[in-house]
Amino acid sequence: MRWTSSFTTNNPDFLDTAYLNSLVISSGLKVTIDPDVFNCIFESWKTHTAADIVYKDVEDRFSKRRIDTHVLAFQDSAWFIRAFCHKQNSIRTFAVHRIIGAKLSDRSFEPDEDLIRKVKQEGPFVYRPVKNARLICDMAIKKYLIEKPLHRNQVIKNAGKEKFSLFIPEIWDADLVHWVSQQGARRNLPSRNPL
Repeated sequence: MRWTSSFTTNNPDFLDTAYLNSLVISSGLKVTIDPDVFNCIFESWKTHTAADIVYKDVEDRFSKRRIDTHVLAFQDSAWFIRAFCHKQNSIRTFAVHRIIGAKLSDRSFEPDEDLIRKVKQEGPFVYRPVKNARLICDMAIKKYLIEKPLHRNQVIKNAGKEKFSLFIPEIWDADLVHWVSQQGARRNLPSRNPL
């Protein structure tokens, strides 16, 4: 059984909660998740029980919500949930590190198989595909792109002494913007760095 598919299929037998406190994910993102909040969200997902949360959005506004946690996903070095929000009466994505309080309710829900399938295929966010992206890149990142391609059919061609062209047949818009924004820092890495 694949670990990632276990989280997206809402399989309650996947992980015994006794092991939850020892689950460590190391990443470059430095966000803190309250272990009690994560335990509650995990139990909500695992047992199909609605959770009452206090959520702090990106503008530091607080709101109380009741959610049905259909999907628990790890993406871009952070935990997210796709849940039915009773306050908004719609499916929403929540960053688990922005939940500052959570408790299980007395209400159960049925997992939304269509939503789970869609998140497995597309991820927890709604993105638009960018087709046939062409970029001119600095040679400092060429080895990195060869080792960690953005697409299995990407094409790299030299475009002079200090540049190369990169063709990506298809990439999600958010992934492309994120990747491009990271390149300024990567370009200035010391020369001893293998990237």
